[in-house]
Amino acid sequence: YTRSYLLHRLWAEVSRARRVERPLSLGLLRIADDPASGGRHPERHSEVMQWAKAALIRALREEDVLARFDEDTYAILLVDQTADEAAGVMKNVLARVRSLAQTADRQLQIKALRAASGLATYADFRSEPGQLLEAALRALETGASVDVEASTSVVAPPAEPTPPPSQSAARNAA
Repeated sequence: YTRSYLLHRLWAEVSRARRVERPLSLGLLRIADDPASGGRHPERHSEVMQWAKAALIRALREEDVLARFDEDTYAILLVDQTADEAAGVMKNVLARVRSLAQTADRQLQIKALRAASGLATYADFRSEPGQLLEAALRALETGASVDVEASTSVVAPPAEPTPPPSQSAARNAA
């Protein structure tokens, strides 16, 4: 699927997860065929991504949604998957893609593949779909899985509240 379909489906799945109170996980998998620079060789990259797609399809359940997120990244909606279950799926997916390096070396003259994953789980049922996506993107960049909560801030955490001044302090200031 495409990124636009994924975003449409993400909103629908978050709505469903709220209604039935079942978790939803979003995994992102970034693939680079030039481990030294973390980039890609344009002439081989589309083939590498096709091979990775085939490996991903074999690792996922029928109800999971696989979409091309951008040139280097696949997104996977893991329906009704808790954080632990989704982490196991993503570990399996990552292992499958990394094992492509041996085949890719023979077929595509690629010495290694670098794959990174990020995972976010929606289990609090109050946050917005955009927060799940932002959390998955942060997890991809940091390499850590995260749970999305309603308090998750997309920009910055709120400042500590300050108590109102007492009446005596207000009189002294006047």
